[in-house]
Amino acid sequence: MSQQLTSNNSSSTESNILDGRRERLIVSNRLIETDMPMINKIGQIIYEENSVVVNNTASSDQQQMVTSLCQGMVYYKPPQQVMESLISNQLEKSYNPSDPFSFIHNYCEHDFGRKLVRDKLKEKLKKMNGIDGVEVVLTSGCNQAFTSVVLSLCDVGDECMVFGPYYFNHYMALQMFGVRPIVFDCREEDGYQPGSGDDMERFTEFFKKTVQNPSNKLRMVVVNTPCNPTGAVYTKNQLEVISQLCKEYGIWLIMDETYEWFIYNDMQSSNAIHFSPQGDHIIHLYSFSKCFAMPGWRIGYLTYPATNTTLGLHLNKIQDTIVISSPLPSQQLALSVTEMDEEFGKIWAMDRINTLKENRRVIWNAIHDLCNLEKIPEGAIYFWATLPNFANHSDNQLSIEKEFQVIEWMVRKHKVAVLPGSCFGRVGGFRISYANVSENACKLAANRLRTALQELKDGQFEKDDLSLYVKTFKTL
Repeated sequence: MSQQLTSNNSSSTESNILDGRRERLIVSNRLIETDMPMINKIGQIIYEENSVVVNNTASSDQQQMVTSLCQGMVYYKPPQQVMESLISNQLEKSYNPSDPFSFIHNYCEHDFGRKLVRDKLKEKLKKMNGIDGVEVVLTSGCNQAFTSVVLSLCDVGDECMVFGPYYFNHYMALQMFGVRPIVFDCREEDGYQPGSGDDMERFTEFFKKTVQNPSNKLRMVVVNTPCNPTGAVYTKNQLEVISQLCKEYGIWLIMDETYEWFIYNDMQSSNAIHFSPQGDHIIHLYSFSKCFAMPGWRIGYLTYPATNTTLGLHLNKIQDTIVISSPLPSQQLALSVTEMDEEFGKIWAMDRINTLKENRRVIWNAIHDLCNLEKIPEGAIYFWATLPNFANHSDNQLSIEKEFQVIEWMVRKHKVAVLPGSCFGRVGGFRISYANVSENACKLAANRLRTALQELKDGQFEKDDLSLYVKTFKTL
């Protein structure tokens, strides 16, 4: 009997040890608490629907395939002459035998990128953005630039202020590194800007209340203008107020300027401009993905004050640990696009950006009355709206589940895909990217989107047999 008890106790102890080991083999709590990228989940639903079409018709009939307005990218191709320069291997032609770092297949000469590329970008920043006295770090896209900034400036438990609806990858990066996001909600009646025109009283009060809180751990404020997901363009005065408050209270200001040239000014009352504030408390982030149609090449850059050598040293640690340097072929592309014209590639970019105006018009005409939109946003490549007849806008599990089900219903029944608002911190909203499809595909998508929104407004979603359409988001 005693031996049996000992044996049982031994087995129980061994089982507990194994259970403890298994618990240690799961991922970190920080990652568990980080939002999943919803664009991948929607992409899987699109793939399932399009696979059915291909399997049934032995062809990819565009009229039957799902049109996605999810991904934030442009439909046109990168500059042809730039791609040709890479194919002809201009970097290898400039290979200097006495300098092994000039060879495209070797490591880069510096973790921050090739000096001639960084110098060219400093020239661009000074002439085009009015930014001087900075150092440049080439990164593998703007998202890597942002994560490097969070790693360099924030500790676990620190706070970061973002403007809602926010860019989901900014929010995810903060969650991933244990930084608490503080969201300032921009209002629809203000055009999703941080103030009502030049009146920044509401934001100023919110900011001061945050920094004067005894438990305040605010380290940085992130501004994304022209804005993903709303298309809002912050005014010069609004940015100056934000910058001055950050400077006064010793808070970093992070300017994500990915869409710096995506401003349309095609409305009679529009006078939007892109403004880059300056200061030794400001870090600027840029991308080649949108302006030059090269998201797959993963090349972006950040600036930091040249006088802040300490920050530079620590950014170097991050760069060397994560990517060492951005890929040399991508750096060559970055150099080539900035050498295309006297405005560092802006002339080429604006010619293409202006072609998006028709898509912008078509989608706006399809949705503005059904979604009660009054003013067309002036920048970026997005529209932001609220789902018609979405009764419950509170941020609870039931509302999020219904929102996801509506989005899946739109994909499977109406063959059009958009991103749900909860990804951006605003349940019941949705984001449309109108730049990632050609004009013909955009017209098809606009018709489908209008039909879906009209049915939603008329209550057809509640009448439909959802088991035919809602398969992924039955429960969360």
